[in-house]
Amino acid sequence: MATAPLTAYSKFVPSMVMNRDSAHEHGAQRHNQQLNTEAQVRPELLSFTGKVIMTRRPFLSTIVTTIIDWLYPPRCAGCGRLDTHWCAMCQREIDTEPVYFPLPLYPPIAAAATTSHYTGKIRRAIKALKYDNAQALSDVFARRMEACLRETKWIYDTLIPVPLHKDHFHQRGYNQAYSIAHALAQRIGVPVEANAIERWRSTRSQVGLNREARMQNVHNAFRASPTLSQGRTFLLIDDVCTTGATLQSCAQALANAGAQRIYCLTVSAARLR
Repeated sequence: MATAPLTAYSKFVPSMVMNRDSAHEHGAQRHNQQLNTEAQVRPELLSFTGKVIMTRRPFLSTIVTTIIDWLYPPRCAGCGRLDTHWCAMCQREIDTEPVYFPLPLYPPIAAAATTSHYTGKIRRAIKALKYDNAQALSDVFARRMEACLRETKWIYDTLIPVPLHKDHFHQRGYNQAYSIAHALAQRIGVPVEANAIERWRSTRSQVGLNREARMQNVHNAFRASPTLSQGRTFLLIDDVCTTGATLQSCAQALANAGAQRIYCLTVSAARLR
């Protein structure tokens, strides 16, 4: 959830206002870790391919989240308006913007695109999803991605979110790329396979690194599942593309496992053609 200036209300309940984000973060981590654990140990949550086909939010978690939202109403990630993660005004504004920008990535990626430049309201919204667990924003991004895909002639059978290393996943409690991929899957009717590739080697943050350093940082950081069948076509999903190093490394892991064709789509990119 986006951080916003404190209102006059904060002078009456300062501790409640200051603790709102931490309460959401703690609850989100517990909830998502529980779903991840359930998906691993309860076979009814998985298809035979390892895809998550059902998740259920625990009743108690729903009550806690409702109470937190009532005590500390959310703010729009785009403009700070109260009572919503994303307001209609911000949606109308981004609806007027182009949704398709090709990205200059390289083989084994067949083609790549993004829906926007990493700036302004989109940037703030991505940060709200990535760091504040504003899951409602996933569908905002999926809507733009759906429109972007209509501008392409790509054919693919599975969506694959760029994975987090398990240590980073447990720290954050969720993978924002999976949240976006899941929302997109609901719109276009293509399944998500979250376990197709694994980030088996932990890497340092890519922030501040140039392309060469980023490529070195993520070299062989990903590997494909040994059960991944050959000859398939994939669409890699991520939130931000800076140099493309992470997407290239993921795509190489899929290509090494016998993928026929690999496309990439991100919500935004730091550099556009």
